[in-house]
Amino acid sequence: MKSSILNNGLISPKSFLFLIISLLPVILLNSFNYSGWENYLEVASILFLFCCIFFFFQFIFLNEQKSILALLILLFPTLFFEFFNVLILNQYLSHDNIKSVYYTNWNETIGFFKDYVKYAVIPLFLLLTLLLILFLRINKTPNKPKRKVTLGLISLVFGVISFSIPLIKNLNSYIGLSDKNILAYTLREDFFKKPPLNFYFRLNELRSYLNNYGKYLKLRETFQFKPVIQVNEQPDIIVLVIGEAMRYKNWTVNGYERLTSPNLLDQNNLISFHKHFSNANQTSNSIPTLLTRASPKNFEKAFQEKSIISLFKEAGYQTYWISNQFIFFLENEDEPDSLIANLEIPEITDLATLEPFEAILNADDENKIFIVINLIGNHGIPPLPYKNHFKPNTSAKKIIDYSESKEELINDYDNKILFQDYILGKLIKELEKKEKNALLMFTSDHGIRLFDDEDSSIFGYGSDRPNLNELHIPLFIWYSENFKKNNIEKLHNLKKNQNKGSDNLTIFFTLSALSGIGFDNFLDHKNLASNNYVELDSFPVFFKKRYEYFQIP
Repeated sequence: MKSSILNNGLISPKSFLFLIISLLPVILLNSFNYSGWENYLEVASILFLFCCIFFFFQFIFLNEQKSILALLILLFPTLFFEFFNVLILNQYLSHDNIKSVYYTNWNETIGFFKDYVKYAVIPLFLLLTLLLILFLRINKTPNKPKRKVTLGLISLVFGVISFSIPLIKNLNSYIGLSDKNILAYTLREDFFKKPPLNFYFRLNELRSYLNNYGKYLKLRETFQFKPVIQVNEQPDIIVLVIGEAMRYKNWTVNGYERLTSPNLLDQNNLISFHKHFSNANQTSNSIPTLLTRASPKNFEKAFQEKSIISLFKEAGYQTYWISNQFIFFLENEDEPDSLIANLEIPEITDLATLEPFEAILNADDENKIFIVINLIGNHGIPPLPYKNHFKPNTSAKKIIDYSESKEELINDYDNKILFQDYILGKLIKELEKKEKNALLMFTSDHGIRLFDDEDSSIFGYGSDRPNLNELHIPLFIWYSENFKKNNIEKLHNLKKNQNKGSDNLTIFFTLSALSGIGFDNFLDHKNLASNNYVELDSFPVFFKKRYEYFQIP
């Protein structure tokens, strides 16, 4: 390949040398994320992509200096931003990394580089080497008549090979069963979100974010709920637990034939709502509508107003957030009084939430407490014995043939539900020990499709066309004996409304009402604890950057 390209005068030795050197950072940046054969496929795909871009620039400019300079401009931010991110955080540049850089001040930037200047050695060395090659004087490539067509074809071939590698990989993974647009998914996740294109993709995300929501953030800084508090109705402890991809159907407490929720079945003071739905089939859209008064119809409100955490702060509660995965889509990591983020624990399980939860309950006896816990749920692997309870499963498999593993994948999921039930049981036991006026609410960001009858070949969530199995989620409310004594009418209404349709917006109004908190424009017809609750027969769902109404069966 080398001798053919050089001997035929397609590119000069100088361009070829530049290509070889510039591939080094691409290899380094893409060698940390996987192990085994996946690592080699990942690197090979990106190398072919880079060669595609290289020959594309040669095809466009037919000028050695211009094409090399264009490649250097493309590579420059990758050399620095991606290198820092990979070496320090062990991850590719993310949307939040770019936002952090955008919002930081000059002094913070200088302080950062002083602390991490040693990491600049490799990218600086590579940059200087590439600049040296750029200014080398080597004989130019002759401008042969058919050269442009040949360069275009070579670029196309490299592009097709580069795209085919992750496409085949995705088709043979759970993504191939998820009803997502596999071509768009591959392009976004395996090209735009990887070096050398990732930096520009993240810049575009930042531009879109600032255009859509940046103008609202100033409003949110000064926003206040100005709650009206009924002191004698305020519980001592309120806990909101958010699961990950937990669907309604697979809990025994909701009628599932398997024993997946033995701990919740043993709870007398538990109410399950049978027609509760998420407004989105992916986390980034569902969490803002779960924590705020926003809905798909007025999503900007999630950024204009503060979340339910601030409502409880204004009402006199000490607020905590225990996080097992990154769901801070509202840029609100600073909103709680205390954030316990278990984001850097390798192979984390939801057991990591129990110790800080117990510590909060034991350390803060004087204040009223509001705690948000977001679990890793379906994204995590349960510890033994939970991951092997339902068999056969995929826990011992290194390579999974998703199209032939339906039974194992369903068993995997039920094992995760069983473990989630254990976590909820432990949280409830800790609350019972305190013998206080306490309340716990559990729901999920979205559900999942599990080879259901109407789509028996589909597994996963986040599909381009949302499905009710991705949207039908559990909503459980547990209450202590002391809460029961003080809230007989509210509990009566909750039980009366448990078979009525509801969506994420009811979380905000129901939880605040159960805590004796009111505010201007309180929508009592969205409050499940009210006699005035109005049942939903349909609900808005995010659909292709818009929303559509889905009927509740």
